[in-house]
Amino acid sequence: MAHLIYVKARDDKRFSYVKFGNYTTKSGKKSVLLNPDDIVVDGWEMSSALTTLNIDDEYDKRIYDFLLDHPFITANKHYELIDTKANIKKQATSILKSAEAVQVATSIKDNELSDLTKLFGIGDGFDDEIVKAKLIQMAGQSPDRFLEIYKDADKPYRVFLKKALEKKVIQKVNDVWKHNNYTLGISDEHAIAWLKDNSEVYAVMKNQVRGNFVKKEVEAKVSTEDMTSSEGVSALEKAVDAQKGWFKKGQK
Repeated sequence: MAHLIYVKARDDKRFSYVKFGNYTTKSGKKSVLLNPDDIVVDGWEMSSALTTLNIDDEYDKRIYDFLLDHPFITANKHYELIDTKANIKKQATSILKSAEAVQVATSIKDNELSDLTKLFGIGDGFDDEIVKAKLIQMAGQSPDRFLEIYKDADKPYRVFLKKALEKKVIQKVNDVWKHNNYTLGISDEHAIAWLKDNSEVYAVMKNQVRGNFVKKEVEAKVSTEDMTSSEGVSALEKAVDAQKGWFKKGQK
C-alpha cells in the first residue's frame, strides 16, 4: 500500500495557485528544494487545492521533507499536510481501543454498577440494564477516559468521597475537603492521600457512611500498684481484725 500524503489548501474554493519557495528554518538554516537531477530549484508549485504525494517515491519524499517546516504549512495555516497512512493507523488504534473499552464495560458485574453510577455521573434511579447500556455507550465514545476511570487504582477512595459527601460525613467548604475538625485537602488526590495516611479515621468514616454510629465506651481502670499502706492504715486494719476475733469468741 502506497504511503500517500495530501497537500491541501484549507479554503479550496478560493484557491488557484501557490508556490512554496525556498526558506530559512527557525534554526537559521537555508532549506532548498532539489529536483530529480539534484539541482537547486526555487521552490515547488501547487496548482490544485489537493495534491497527492507518494513518499515511497524518492522525489515526492524530497518534496514532502521540504514542505514539512515550510512557513506556509507551520505559520500561514492556509495549507496542511495530511498523512493518510498515519490517519489510518490512528483510526485503527482508536477502533481497537474502543473495542477494548466496550469489552470491559460489557463484562462489568451487577454489584459494581452502584459505585460506577457515581464515578461516571450517571445518576440514581436507573435500572441495572440502563446503567450498563450507558457505560457501554461511554466506553465506545470515549474509550481512553472510560478505561482511565474504571482501571484507576484509587477507584474505591473516589467512590467513598462521593458517598461520604452525599451522607454529609465529609463536607466541601470552598473546595476544601473537611471532616469535623480534620482538613483532608484541596483536591480529590489530596483527600485520598489523607485517607491512606489516616486509616483509623477512614475506617470510622466508612462506618458512618454505612449508617453505623457506634460509640466506644472506655472503662476507666485505676491502678493500685503505686499505693502503699501508711502506719495509720495498718493500725486500723489490726483493730478491725481484733474486733472480728472478739466477735467470733462471743458467738461461742
